[in-house]
Amino acid sequence: MAPCLYFCITETKDFKTNPSRYVMNDSFWYCICWYFKPGRHPDVEKRLFDRISQNFVGMFSALNQKRKDLFFRFFADAVAQAVLYAMFLAFPKSRVQIGRASCR
Repeated sequence: MAPCLYFCITETKDFKTNPSRYVMNDSFWYCICWYFKPGRHPDVEKRLFDRISQNFVGMFSALNQKRKDLFFRFFADAVAQAVLYAMFLAFPKSRVQIGRASCR
């Protein structure tokens, strides 16, 4: 079975944990600050980045050792896609701006 297909079938429960959801949620808001309000909210960006880091470590610590490598091989890409999709849905009038090369 291909690694991605295996991952999609077996590892989705790890995406539904609170730390994983917090990483995705805070990543969304971090991207909003970083790309659309650059330099205007450095304190918020730092807090979000710290929370992302904390939850990432919490997720890493809580995952079963046998699933860690496979999960984290795909996690960053999955978070990036989820954040981009959420931005597209949340801000339909800004899709052109979101799709710029600087946001990728």
